[in-house]
Amino acid sequence: MTDLSGTDLTQPPSPDAQPDAPLLSVRRLVKEYPGASGFWGTGRQNPIRAVADVSFDIHRGETLGLVGESGCGKSTLAKCILGLVDVTSGDVTLDGVNLVGLAEEDMRLQRRKLQVVFQDPSASLHPRMRVAEIVSEPLRLLGMSGAQRMARARELITLVRLNQEHLERFPHQLSGGQRQRVGIARALAVSPRVILLDEPVSALDVSIQAGVLNLLGDLQQTLQLSYLFVAHNLSTVRHVCQRVAVMYLGKIVEVAPRDELFSRPRHPYTHALLSAVPLPDPKRDRARERIVLQGDPPSPANPPNGCYFRTRCWKATEICAKSEPQLVRHGDVSYACHHPLVDEVGD
Repeated sequence: MTDLSGTDLTQPPSPDAQPDAPLLSVRRLVKEYPGASGFWGTGRQNPIRAVADVSFDIHRGETLGLVGESGCGKSTLAKCILGLVDVTSGDVTLDGVNLVGLAEEDMRLQRRKLQVVFQDPSASLHPRMRVAEIVSEPLRLLGMSGAQRMARARELITLVRLNQEHLERFPHQLSGGQRQRVGIARALAVSPRVILLDEPVSALDVSIQAGVLNLLGDLQQTLQLSYLFVAHNLSTVRHVCQRVAVMYLGKIVEVAPRDELFSRPRHPYTHALLSAVPLPDPKRDRARERIVLQGDPPSPANPPNGCYFRTRCWKATEICAKSEPQLVRHGDVSYACHHPLVDEVGD
């Protein structure tokens, strides 16, 4: 099955980069918004740096989790990667092609490799379109005939474990889990290489979440997909991600393999987040130390000097106010902290 350019849509796009190179690479990405101004334009605030010098890689077949408190910049970072907002500086390289500054037509061609599944399936599906139209809409934009689109929609609806009769239904006639499966089918329509999952199960009942997560895992294995998994729920992240990046006030403060991060977090902020995750063993859950962060995160329009986390960190010292820690790699783990937790914590 091909589009008007002759591209086979049943197969992933051919890689343009070297096999061992990262599939998606973000380098020194910055996104600033102008600060608010006062009466008659006076008293303008500092620019709001929603994403502050972020770098990370995602390799083929890998799931990278992106976690952090609300307002830390996760959604803005995702929009920058998708090209939905212009970046202030930095690079986003997908399969060897830098997406920043691409012309509209060139970016349209690259979008086939990068798709998204949104948080709320009720809001992301057109209420007046049947499932068959929703799933095949990306193919219409690529110029495929109606018969080809319908054949592909049937393939996709089976792939996400729905029945053929669901193709004739409207979104309001589906359950929440079924709607999210339709959203996944739509993302798969053009055979992408990377899918950005923006809280894909947070709007679903707990009983439905496991089925959707298992589906995503099976699709990853079958179609050789890479995921950027944006989430708040660390238990979910532990279940589906191979590596985890922790974000605070627009910055990545730690990146580590999943098991390493959950058993030996280096950054105090990571330790605080993990201490709030319930353990299945009630005795261990009651006995462990819980870190309760004091106060709210600082404003990105007026961040603290030095380390952004120092105003809430129990290990902060004078050097934390004078010098901003850089993200430094130590083996498979990277962290930005003057006083890392190396031997103080464990699972």
